[in-house]
Amino acid sequence: MISILKKRSYAFCLFGLILCLISCGIVSKTELIDIDYPEYPAKRFILDNGMTVILSENHRIPFVAIEVLVKVGSSLEEEFISSGISHLVEHMLFKGTKKRQVGKIEEQIRSYGAQINGFTSFDYTGYTINAPKEHLKDTLELLCEVIANPIFLKSELEKEKQVILKEIDMNYDEPQKRLSQLFYKIFYSTHTYRYPIIGERKFLNSLTREEVLEFYKRHYVASNMVLVISGDIATKEVENLVKSAFGRLNDAPLSPISIPEEPKQLVSKHIEENYEGNLTYLMLGFHSVSLLDEDLFALDLLSNILGGTKTSRLFKILYDKKTLVYNIGAYNYTPKFPGVFAINAIVKEKKQEETIKSIFDEIEKVKKGKVSFEELNLARNNLISSFVSSLETIQSQASDFASSEALTGNFRFSKYYIEKIRKITKKEIIEVAKKYLDKDNSTIVVLKPASKEVKEKKVLGKGYDEKNGKIALKNGLRIVYSKKGDSPRASITVVLKGGLLSETKTTNGISNLTANMLLKGTESKDAELIQKIVENLGGDVEVFSGNSSFGIRIDVLNKNIKEALGLIYELITKSVFPKEELQKEKNLTKAKISERDEDIYSLTLLLLKQLLFKNHPYGFDPLGTNESVEPFTRRDIINFCNNYGVGNNMVVSIVGNFNEKKMLNYAKKNFQAIRSKRIALFEADAPSLDKPIFKSQVLPKKEAVIMIGFKAPSIISRDRFVFEILESVLSGEDGRFFQAIRQKRGLSYTQGAFYTPMLISGYFVIYASVDKDKVELTKALILRELEKLKVNGVTKFEFSTAKKKLLSKHWLSLQTNTGLSLRMALDELYGLGYDSFKSYGADLDTVMIADIKNVLTKYLDLKSYVVNITLPSE
Repeated sequence: MISILKKRSYAFCLFGLILCLISCGIVSKTELIDIDYPEYPAKRFILDNGMTVILSENHRIPFVAIEVLVKVGSSLEEEFISSGISHLVEHMLFKGTKKRQVGKIEEQIRSYGAQINGFTSFDYTGYTINAPKEHLKDTLELLCEVIANPIFLKSELEKEKQVILKEIDMNYDEPQKRLSQLFYKIFYSTHTYRYPIIGERKFLNSLTREEVLEFYKRHYVASNMVLVISGDIATKEVENLVKSAFGRLNDAPLSPISIPEEPKQLVSKHIEENYEGNLTYLMLGFHSVSLLDEDLFALDLLSNILGGTKTSRLFKILYDKKTLVYNIGAYNYTPKFPGVFAINAIVKEKKQEETIKSIFDEIEKVKKGKVSFEELNLARNNLISSFVSSLETIQSQASDFASSEALTGNFRFSKYYIEKIRKITKKEIIEVAKKYLDKDNSTIVVLKPASKEVKEKKVLGKGYDEKNGKIALKNGLRIVYSKKGDSPRASITVVLKGGLLSETKTTNGISNLTANMLLKGTESKDAELIQKIVENLGGDVEVFSGNSSFGIRIDVLNKNIKEALGLIYELITKSVFPKEELQKEKNLTKAKISERDEDIYSLTLLLLKQLLFKNHPYGFDPLGTNESVEPFTRRDIINFCNNYGVGNNMVVSIVGNFNEKKMLNYAKKNFQAIRSKRIALFEADAPSLDKPIFKSQVLPKKEAVIMIGFKAPSIISRDRFVFEILESVLSGEDGRFFQAIRQKRGLSYTQGAFYTPMLISGYFVIYASVDKDKVELTKALILRELEKLKVNGVTKFEFSTAKKKLLSKHWLSLQTNTGLSLRMALDELYGLGYDSFKSYGADLDTVMIADIKNVLTKYLDLKSYVVNITLPSE
């Protein structure tokens, strides 16, 4: 159903996409997992003005998640269709109210340690706030004011138009977003889903303040809204707060909106478009159903059977067997009106036609009844397990209730969805394949490199009360754990020092390649069987490699922790790294490198790091280069694993609901057999710069990106807390750079700062995307703001609100078992201590406002920094 909910995002992104990998127990036969929809206590009521309200109690952390959905999106814009007026209104609601001038909304939210955001879809517009529970009343009143009393200043409206125009250019520069917009335009001939949510340039430009205000008044009425509050609340008390705040909202009758019905497609459509890039992107889609259609459930299962995981049909045949694609996946997108059953792939050169033929061949096999009961159960388990696990956070719970209520009228639609998924039969799968996946009902859109020449071009607070613990084995391996009983799944993470610090220029990328090869076969299991076992454990798996470490994570049902520990031990100690799988991974890595070099932000950052760290490994990219990756042999991977996959270099983190004694005994039994060995890591820091360095390069894009970088403290330095505060002060919609670059001058859609601490050192980057002729002005503004910061420091308000914001972000990030497991593992590996997350608030409190200027003087030397700019060729 690619849910209504933001929780199941199937926006196809080849290398950001980790194709689900979910399901249940290490057995040859796949059985349906026993996992239920988590029914948190909830109350639904309607205010006198018609607003629907849902309150849900979840006392896990002292925070609340608030979401308001307004039931109008880009498909419902009537005479303003294709202007993106819904998206523009979303931007404008944060630009001042009758009581608060521009900038004060974000400032007040920040003072609560809260986070505010907005989003627009085809069918609705949403506003979310995550806040500490003690600020619930103030937050509700502020959100009500934002929704009820925006002033739509003409000057701000024109600024936001320019910001969105830049966003349109950025979307055009990103191949996957460009492909998606092109697909919907071709796929729908009359329905309003054919128009981009963000709008089209000429129609957006023509919007007047009067039109925007009229649209807002027409749709932003109480009976057209859903309010959900989830978290640490007392329902009766919050019910009174809601009535007091939102009961004052105006209501007005809603006129019916006429949406043109999409006619039946009679012949297939196929269109190709060239772009300035290296990879070929394919999207193949069939007209599907709406969210409330009974065929939804069988189609969702069919999409999972075909392309939901790495053991699905299309991945096994087109990636593993025929090696036609770098990646492939399928999903069934079912919004309010009939959606699309889509298959996305990134295709190897000259393999486009064969890929399309192979996709249809696999579809025909399903139509002819070639669906096994094992496949069906695996697909059921995938959907149910991922669905339930996605509801771990209070934010996702609020989102689930809000979108379900807005689009179906049943805020517990997800429960109904899971019940229906359990009951779908093999016969129903075959029937929907025949009914919908017909060639005449298909649309194929391809985005491919413009020419061979372009293709070959290279561009240089409160803590948790769960039980935590740690044991150290004789071989130096450490096992850390946290026993938590509020999630159906456990998370096991194994991390090892390595990453870039284990590499040289000639071996760059070997850590990443080794990590990926851990899933490709052991002495007794091939890659396909490993994936099936993971799915049979009701879980998903991923590997990773970064600046200072690499590792593997498996999430499974709590009852399968023992089996998962056995599997992860086998992957680390008994992988055989098959030669044929190695070549596939090298090809995939080179495709990722190509995609990286087409992404304006990734390339600009990589080149900046190369200048900032010179020949130090931190100047490399974890993927490596084409030249470094291609020569790697199976022996190289084996040697790397033998050298770094040792007990004294390893931390195992387990978070879930388990019997502590049994779990530890089993973990010790497995992992104490791993040998110890001294490891070799790069230990010296990169030399400091003695002067500013300036560099620029050109890419075929519409926008320019400027980045200014400084060396910064390591993750083990106490100065890192100062830089985290600094990042918070400078970034976000209430940050200094937003105010200086976007708010006052409208120069940029995207701007901000980020701090990346690593084991030996770190880096701090300020960035902005701007028009080509605004580069020098933007650079000067950034440097001027930094100079002011060094001289004057931060204000008391900025300082206190940054701390609150960081503390909120910290605890919200640890709601999931996955997030906590990774955090505990890395903190222990880097010497901070597995339970250092508990003292984060106290650590922030040790930072005094005077420390800011002292630390800035130490690190932000305006005589030794790097400026890297990527300019558009247009």
